[in-house]
Amino acid sequence: MNRIRVLQVIPSFACGGAERMVVNLMRHLDERRFEVAAVSLAGPQGSVLEERLAEREFPVWYLGKQRGFDLRMPQRIRNVIREFRPHLVHSHLCLHYVFPSLIGYQSLPHVATIHLPANAQYGRLLQWLAQAAFLRGVTPVGVSRDVAEWVKRVHAVKECLVIPNGIPIGDYQHTSTSREVWRKEQGFNKTDVLFVCVARLEKQKNHAMLLKAFASGLRAVSHARLLLAGDGACRTDLELQARELGLGRQIHFLGERSDISELLGAADVFVLASQTEGNPLSMMEAMAARLPIVATAVGGVPELVEDHRSGLLVRPGDTDGMADAMLRLLQDAQMRRTMAAFAAQRATRDFSAAAMAQGYADFYESSLRGGVPAATEPRAQILAHHLNQ
Repeated sequence: MNRIRVLQVIPSFACGGAERMVVNLMRHLDERRFEVAAVSLAGPQGSVLEERLAEREFPVWYLGKQRGFDLRMPQRIRNVIREFRPHLVHSHLCLHYVFPSLIGYQSLPHVATIHLPANAQYGRLLQWLAQAAFLRGVTPVGVSRDVAEWVKRVHAVKECLVIPNGIPIGDYQHTSTSREVWRKEQGFNKTDVLFVCVARLEKQKNHAMLLKAFASGLRAVSHARLLLAGDGACRTDLELQARELGLGRQIHFLGERSDISELLGAADVFVLASQTEGNPLSMMEAMAARLPIVATAVGGVPELVEDHRSGLLVRPGDTDGMADAMLRLLQDAQMRRTMAAFAAQRATRDFSAAAMAQGYADFYESSLRGGVPAATEPRAQILAHHLNQ
């Protein structure tokens, strides 16, 4: 039986949430049913995600995209299409490149996962292009109900399938280094209460508010620590802000890490102050690692965290609320343990990469109506068939 060839297309394989989702999906699709390859618009990043793809010998084309809009990308994507001959193309965060690249491939289904419900990510031209893509048969998939509702509202799409992100649960339940050993190696004491945020240092994640909240609620608590894992454009400003707030000894900028599971296993509370979110993998990973959550109730976050059961949710931008929630969990170890248990149960039940991969596998086959090679029906009929499932 011929396998279905699926081509995943993403801007790069740097260590962001969407990138980790794509790698999780590729690694968990049934290789007996699917032959999977990927396109990175950028060149190699030297990331751990690229290492994981190489370990499984997935074909990956790196197209060497330059900064800004690169007019070479559509032709380079078409070259990959001709070489790999996919039955279905699945794009992430690069619809504006992939949709024009597939002009002339009317019978080739194109699925676009929408990772963020953020109007700010679209200029007028990109919003118009996305609108045209969905009207012409590109099928959107939202990573959360909130994202799906945003897609329908902003792009006038009648239906948008929801397939939540997933993670390899076991990687965060069983780590190679114990909590005690990791803390000792990294210079933390057994009695330190470690708050950890795993997120790119970008404005969307609103670390600036998180630092203000920590200073407001926990600066006077000598054994409270805030660990920031990730890197990005805001790092220099955030380091300056931490010094100005007098947090130099309590804030730890860890940069990009390859030991996230060990880091989470050694921490006490996961915090996220984002202004907008889709379906954050870092939060799922933290819950799988038995961490209670303090986060802003944005995007798909309330779909993951049950307020006052697996964590505490605050309004976006609410510095005082974030400070009070962190202080409350710092002072109440029993609450941390109770919420951690609920978080772990939820992660085990609902957040597996295998379940995500099965959802996409069923969707791919539905889109193709089981046909290999690719379906030859008009794309509008394929879309209508799927939406009527």
